[in-house]
Amino acid sequence: MPREWLEKYQVWAYAVAMVVGAGLGLYYPTLGENLESLASFVLALLLYSMFSQIPFPHLRKAFANRRFAAALLTANFIVVPLLVRWLSRLLPEQPPLLLGVYFVLLTPCIDYVIVLTHLGRGNAGLLLASTPLLLLA
Repeated sequence: MPREWLEKYQVWAYAVAMVVGAGLGLYYPTLGENLESLASFVLALLLYSMFSQIPFPHLRKAFANRRFAAALLTANFIVVPLLVRWLSRLLPEQPPLLLGVYFVLLTPCIDYVIVLTHLGRGNAGLLLASTPLLLLA
C-alpha cells in the first residue's frame, strides 16, 4: 500500500482497527493478556517506522529555523504546561486523576502531531525534521 493511500484513508483504517480490536476483545477476553508481551516490540516497530521517515538531509534546516525552533520549544515547554496547570485546577484534587491528566496532556505523541499538521496542510516535513530537537530537549 502506498503511503498516500494510507494517509488518505487513515481515519477509516483507524475505525476498522478499533472495531476489530473491540470485537476481538469482547470475543476473546484473555487475548490481551496473551498479547501483552508483544506490546514493547510493536511500540518499537511503530517508533522505528516513524523515525525512518525523518528527512535527515533537512535536519540542518529545522535547526537553523530559529523562529520555528523557539516557537516549538516555547509551546512545548512553557505554554502547554501552564495551560495544563490552569486546566487541572478545574479537576478534583485526586492525585491519581491528576497524574493521569498530566500524562495525557503533557506527553503528546509526536506522530499524531505530525499527522494532524499534515492533514491541516502545515509543514509536516519541518515538524518531522524537528523531532530530534524535541527529543534532545
